[in-house]
Amino acid sequence: MNPRAQCCIPSAATLFVFVLFSLLFSHPVSAQDAVRDALRNRVEQLLFADAVQVAGIPINAKELVVEFYSRRDFRPAWVRDQQFDELRALVVLADQAGLPAVDYPIERVEGLRAAARHGGGVSEWADLDILATETLIRIGYQLRFGKVNPQRLDPAWNFQRSIRAGVDPIDTLSAVIDSDSMTEQIRALLGPSLISDPLIAALARYRAIEAAGGWPTVPEGEVLKPGMSDPRVILLRDRLRVTGDAQDGPSPAPERYDDALERAVKRFQARHGLDPDGVIGQKTYSALNAPVSVKINKLRASLERARWISSGAQRDRDFVLVNIAGFQMALIRDLKPVWTARIQVGQPYRQTPVFRGEMEYLVFNPTWTVPPTILSKDVLPKLQQDPAYLNAHNMEVLDRDGRPVNAAAIDWSSLSARNFPYMIRQRPGLKNALGRVKFIFPNRHLVFLHDTPSQRLFEQASRSFSSGCIRVENALEFAERLLAESGKWDRAAIDAAIDSGEIRTAYLDRRLPVYLLYWTADVDESGAAVFYQDIYDRDTKLLAALDGPISIELPEEGARLHETGAEL
Repeated sequence: MNPRAQCCIPSAATLFVFVLFSLLFSHPVSAQDAVRDALRNRVEQLLFADAVQVAGIPINAKELVVEFYSRRDFRPAWVRDQQFDELRALVVLADQAGLPAVDYPIERVEGLRAAARHGGGVSEWADLDILATETLIRIGYQLRFGKVNPQRLDPAWNFQRSIRAGVDPIDTLSAVIDSDSMTEQIRALLGPSLISDPLIAALARYRAIEAAGGWPTVPEGEVLKPGMSDPRVILLRDRLRVTGDAQDGPSPAPERYDDALERAVKRFQARHGLDPDGVIGQKTYSALNAPVSVKINKLRASLERARWISSGAQRDRDFVLVNIAGFQMALIRDLKPVWTARIQVGQPYRQTPVFRGEMEYLVFNPTWTVPPTILSKDVLPKLQQDPAYLNAHNMEVLDRDGRPVNAAAIDWSSLSARNFPYMIRQRPGLKNALGRVKFIFPNRHLVFLHDTPSQRLFEQASRSFSSGCIRVENALEFAERLLAESGKWDRAAIDAAIDSGEIRTAYLDRRLPVYLLYWTADVDESGAAVFYQDIYDRDTKLLAALDGPISIELPEEGARLHETGAEL
């Protein structure tokens, strides 16, 4: 026999696989019944075992997998080559969004697929189907809700984390798997994101920089200032070209710190939350020489935080957005920023909390009741040293019923924060800690937005000066924007209310959501990445969880689904 002809004769095993594959996907009668039986057995193991692995991979979405296959009467879901191609594309999509690609066992899926098609039996086909479904669930869940449950990192977190009303996750999963394009279906479910999409683009740019070898290090040493000549200037210019801050061509005097380089340095400093003075000191050296991986991780952390707030059942279109780490706030109307301002936030030992509130009203010429923490740590010690402190700060003493008390008759040295029977309130006026207006969104943290007499502090790049509340620059302009809808308050009416010296309350026509968030990376209007100091050291824990073990924690509505599904 011709050896070349002999090599083309299929083996018995190959013929078996070919026949099985044909039966499964061309004439799925008895063979598909066998796979269905195998799937039923596998699902029963998932249902009754505490921890189950398929092909060595833990099944984290056990409840969803069980419900999914029981509803479809255990019919195989992954029956087209295109589905597996798109599953790999979805892994790439998740990786581009900053999620760990190692969480998605696509290589194991493809290995199972190859094994099943070249000699495997029905159990291999069943394992392949379940593991592909598990992989898709991981991707969809993490893109929708984020990998990390924010409440496990911060008990103050109160944003909605739920499945949209009327949406069944099993129906959604089935629709994605059975669709002509899983990728397009996932994109449609996620919807466009004004926050995530620019961050994803920035992450791609910094990953490309990392793949190309990163950027040069600028040796630290003497402070570099415009006009100086120094060999390090060559490296500085090269460093800034990598991130697009410097865009000029070759310099005729490469070692001279010229005007073009000064503009590039100021641009870089502004993008890193530094004073844009053009002087290369310790903070600027640190920002310049931080590894690309540090920037990448900041972007990944912000992308995860973006997923947290986009997973609410109701997406607000109008709201106030506060970035604590960035010392910035914005008024958002119809998902577009219409007004922005610098802010001052809580000091690291009196951190401004992250949560969602709803603004209800404004108070002009507010009083300020000293909160317990500030009373015990600041005001009472100063009073005990100098009782004249009250008059100097336009303060009065009240009893618990709000009646005035003669401060001169109080023995301050005998009091402590634990046995303090009074309230101390600052009257309205120029020295009032809340300035001329406060913006109230009732919350258990006793945090609100307000004006401040400390206007000069807005000029500093790092602005963590308060005791937890948020001080707003141009607060009266903010008030005017908020009250414009009512038609009752224009700037003239606001000024008149303040000039009266009387306490006046102005209610919003409708409650306005307030998002107090914490972002250490963002994107400016030009699309350039902006990085902020991690003033509360929150990124470390988030990144550890983001790169840690997988845990699929369905919102309560989804977690109950398996109780009402089809029986095995």
